[in-house]
Order: sequence, then C-alpha cells, then structure tokens
Amino acid sequence: MAKKLICLGIAFLMLFSVAGLSACDSFINNGGSPSPGSSLAAYKNSAKAELDDYAQQDNYSSENWEAVLGIVTNGKAKIDEAANKADVDSVATETKNAIDEVLQKGESMIEFPVSLWNHSMGWTEYLLMLKCPDKEITFECSIDVGNFLLRNFSDPLSEMSEEECVEFIIENGVYIPKEYVDLPELGGFVKSIIQRIEEKPYYMFVYGDPENQYFCDSIKATVNDYYETRHSKNAAVKSGDTIYWSDAGGTPNNTTWSGRIAQTYIDMIFKTGDNIIGYAVIEINYDDSKIYTAKLLKSVLCKKVNGEYQYMTEEQAKAAIEEIKK
Repeated sequence: MAKKLICLGIAFLMLFSVAGLSACDSFINNGGSPSPGSSLAAYKNSAKAELDDYAQQDNYSSENWEAVLGIVTNGKAKIDEAANKADVDSVATETKNAIDEVLQKGESMIEFPVSLWNHSMGWTEYLLMLKCPDKEITFECSIDVGNFLLRNFSDPLSEMSEEECVEFIIENGVYIPKEYVDLPELGGFVKSIIQRIEEKPYYMFVYGDPENQYFCDSIKATVNDYYETRHSKNAAVKSGDTIYWSDAGGTPNNTTWSGRIAQTYIDMIFKTGDNIIGYAVIEINYDDSKIYTAKLLKSVLCKKVNGEYQYMTEEQAKAAIEEIKK
C-alpha cells in the first residue's frame, strides 16, 4: 500500500512538472503573455484593421481614393509577411505615412468681402482684400487682362502733420499756386490729397480751374513716385493685404462698347515657402450700368496632416484653376 502511495505521489509530481514546463513554453513563445489574443496573428489582424480605418473615403477624390486603397492593400500584404511585431509596427507606420502623402480634398479658406466696384464714381482701380486664417500663407496672383497696381509702403505719408505734408511736396518740386501759399487751409488740403492717393493711387481729380487741377495731379504723381506705384500682371500678397486691380490694359476683343473690360479672371496660388498648398479663382465682370462685379468662384486649401499642409504640384494647381474657368 505504501508503495502504491509513493508511486502515485511521484506520478502526480511529474504531471505538475510537465504542465509547468508547458505553461512556461507558452509564456515565452507568446512574447511574455500567455493570452492567445496577443499572438502574432492577432497582432497582424489588429494592425490591418487600423489601416482600414485610417483614411476616410469622403476626404478624397475618386482617383486619389483608389490610390489610398492600393497603398492599404500593399501594406496589408507586407504585414502578412512580417516575422514579428516590430516588423508589423514598421510596416503599419510606413503605410500610414504613404497614405498621408495622398492629396485630400481641400477646404474653402479665404474671405472676399468686396464684391461691387462702381466705375461711374471715377475710380480707375478696384480693390480686393484677401484674408485667410494662416498669416504665413502667400497669395501669388496673376491676371491676363488689366493690371495689378503695386506699391511699396514704408512710412505712410499721411501720418505726417499738415505742415510736414506741405514741406514734403515742396521738397519734391511740386509747384504751389500763389493764391494757395498763404492759405491757412493749405496743410489740411495737401494732407487730404495725400490720403486720397494712398487709398486710391490713380484717383481722378476733376477741377474746373486748370491751375488747381495741375496742383492736385502733381501731388498725386509725387505720392505715387514715393510709393513706387507700378503696374504688373503678377502680385504676391499676405493675408489681410489689399490688391488693387486696374482695368487699364484691356484688349479689343475683351471690352464692352464703352471700352471697359468685359470679363477677366484673377488666378491665385497659395504657398508656404516653396510649397503650393491651394488655389483660387476670382471672376471679374463689367456691365453697361458701369459696375464691375467680382465673384469668388472657388478657393481651396490643402488639409493639414500631422501639423503640416499637404501640397500639390504647380501643374496640378494650374489644371484645377483652368477647370474652374470652363
């Protein structure tokens, strides 16, 4: 009887030893956790499910969504081939980075508060104020018909006192009519002319007296020289800046019966540094009631991924702009 008990005891001990070794092997082979849910196969399935959820179809054009699906499919295939969890993580990160590089649909992003310009008031330029949330974005604008009016603002002349305004025009050779020299209102009048030209570089003064007309036109020319006012087909501005557009430079096949420009477009490309991150198109029209109207047809800003704007090529931006104008 004692022998039987001893034999059973030995057998029981051996059974526990085998079970213990088996459990230890399972613990080691499962990466430190005996849970079946953290096996390599389960880890791969979890990583592939993350890739499926990483991108949303609504954020992409049909063409770009196909590109995303191709990247996901390729990433899943590489995950299946991975030898360990570290390789799975590496492939998943590489795949997500590739998805991030696929251009998403942009969002409308600029404010355009000015929509009516009245030519009958005598203005010869019309302004566009461009705004966007990101102050670091540069608007590169171009136009085929008409011109932008560019100026280099340094110290605004209108911040000078009335006396300093008179001194400024005298120093720059502006002739003051004799009947104006001793007028107490001279300083205020000169300053008002300077302010008007700062607001409207080519404002047309209309006076019945030729000498007064010459005096105002001379101040206008002096102020515009000071600000280096010039025409250009291209302009680069920052958020909140104002663009002045002039209808000077129209072509015969693009003008109304009155000689005004009938229609033109302002193309805009948005940049941060050298990267193109968006685009916009503004349409300008003129009707026989002597009103220019400006309409923002579309403005698109690339989305940010991991804090950085996605970007497109110049060819992509220009193709999108031309499509808008069709």
